[in-house]
Amino acid sequence: MSNRRSEARKNVQAWRAYNDRRWRFEKDVLPAGERAPFVCECTDDGCLRALEMNMSEFEAAHMCPTWTAVVPGHLMDGDGTRVLAKHAGFWVVGMFPLANAQQAETRLAREWFVDAARESDRSQTSGPPEPPLPRTADPNDAEMERIIAAAEQRSPTSETGQAG
Repeated sequence: MSNRRSEARKNVQAWRAYNDRRWRFEKDVLPAGERAPFVCECTDDGCLRALEMNMSEFEAAHMCPTWTAVVPGHLMDGDGTRVLAKHAGFWVVGMFPLANAQQAETRLAREWFVDAARESDRSQTSGPPEPPLPRTADPNDAEMERIIAAAEQRSPTSETGQAG
């Protein structure tokens, strides 16, 4: 894998962290259903396009630590992403490990996402901590597919993003 793709993955993490900070600020200020601009979290290191989501859509698009929100169509060949859900103004994309030499680096990125999700959960809940999430997993296994399918079934929106 090229160094460019590796840098793009780091870029995704930076924009996701930026969007998460914005969400933390906006979620308690904006009226329910009102949209806010976020930066596209695609792997194109030159992309600075905005997409709009309400706070619930942002939360749903980031239910899994490896999910990102992108402007519709913002996928690059060989970037290890797969479209999980299509909505009118944004797509939810899963980031999966890249081949060969960069698998270790991708695992570290996934662990960073998992750690960020754990920290987010701790700051929003009280009570006993949940059991730890697995640090690494094969994204091609049946358990991952079951989790994605269950999340898609729970989604109250269709492909167009409209309740139905």
